[in-house]
Amino acid sequence: SACASARNAGFAVMSGDTLTTSYQDAEEALSRAKLTAERTERVGAHVLGTLGDQRQQLLGAADGLEAADHELGRTKQTISDLFARLARRRRCLIGTAAVLALIAAVLLYWKLRNAFGGGG
Repeated sequence: SACASARNAGFAVMSGDTLTTSYQDAEEALSRAKLTAERTERVGAHVLGTLGDQRQQLLGAADGLEAADHELGRTKQTISDLFARLARRRRCLIGTAAVLALIAAVLLYWKLRNAFGGGG
């Protein structure tokens, strides 16, 4: 008979109710799998969107850091220029003070020389 040959081939023979239940279980499992896949796809899309936003933020931060680095370089150069100017002015003031001190010493020398009869 057909049932005997199916059993001999290794197949279980199912009744109509068992077959219907198995089909319904398979449909439910398939529905759950589809729902899981849809949820996973939504979560994945959300994660990709978030990663894209974070990438843009990082690129913006990198651009900001580059601009800040450039400005720091310019500021460093400006400070170096200010210190160089300060050093030049300090040397100029010291030179001027030295010349004035020398003039004062020469005048004092002449004054004292004339006062004590150095005549001239």
